[in-house]
Amino acid sequence: MNLLSLIADISFLTEPFLILIVTVLTSLFSGWAIASQLNIEPFERPAVSIAIGFSLMYLCEFGTYLLAFPSWLPFALILFISLATLCLLSRINFEQSKLKSVPWAETVTWLVLSLWGVAIQFKVVVYGAQWGWAGDWIEHYERSIFFLEQLPPDTKFLHEIYTLPSRGPLFNSSAGLLMTGLGKGFWNYQIIATALNAFPVLALAVLLQSISGLRRYPALIWSGVLFSLAPFAMQQVIYPWTKMFTTGFILLGIHFYIKGAKREDIVCMAWAFFPFTLGFLAHYMTALTAIFFLIHFVYKIVKMKFKVQPLIVPVISCIVFVATWFIFLIINLIIFFQKML
Repeated sequence: MNLLSLIADISFLTEPFLILIVTVLTSLFSGWAIASQLNIEPFERPAVSIAIGFSLMYLCEFGTYLLAFPSWLPFALILFISLATLCLLSRINFEQSKLKSVPWAETVTWLVLSLWGVAIQFKVVVYGAQWGWAGDWIEHYERSIFFLEQLPPDTKFLHEIYTLPSRGPLFNSSAGLLMTGLGKGFWNYQIIATALNAFPVLALAVLLQSISGLRRYPALIWSGVLFSLAPFAMQQVIYPWTKMFTTGFILLGIHFYIKGAKREDIVCMAWAFFPFTLGFLAHYMTALTAIFFLIHFVYKIVKMKFKVQPLIVPVISCIVFVATWFIFLIINLIIFFQKML
């Protein structure tokens, strides 16, 4: 009996670490097969892979919701892709003695910041005393449960105040997918949300490398130090809502836009709007940042008299990705008004 109790205690203590590890590895490596085929710099690949990973999570979880497939299916699929990619990548690089090409440094950086965020939360009694902040954590938890349990589209959140369209789906669908396999209690969500909110540490490292010329490890260290010690950054990492998660996509979009502008590469500048699109689906306020760069983008096209044809693929990609959410909302809005009539 004592042995069983000891095993249970060890399992309970290790479960939070397991949740963090699974969240980080699935988010990073589920998109690696696609990211590795893109014509981008090696230091950009981990952050781009994460963005692709969250895109796949959203599409799988939302697609499962629309088609009423078993809720465990997207988690199993993403986990299989991630483990298969990681095993294959490790084997290939081990045989070629090129383990450095596996993004272990980025993985460790993300994990360490996530662990630091979880450790800080041992001291957190409540998420803010004011109503505005105290309500967001439960609302986003409920929205993640919405995807996990495939609740009806007319579900309202936070004491029946907010409707489904009032928030973007990217963060909550990703969290809901992971909660399918890692537990649906609030504490499970809290750890998953902390890991999701810590991923911008890699996006900032990419931006630091491109604008300051820092090498890979110094960029990761400086980014990690900033996120770990700056109160405004860590506050957003540990709070289980979408603002810091969204910031990661904004930083990544800014990086690729600046990179394209420096090289006068309009196509690269156009693809920068895809991270902005992901950010918009995480938090609608990203539209303000995207509009700022869009004005400059249109100006550059007119000034350079650039042909529109090479921009068709990135533009359509952004529109289609946003449309997956808003067409669903419009259809349900029409159904709602028909019922009212």
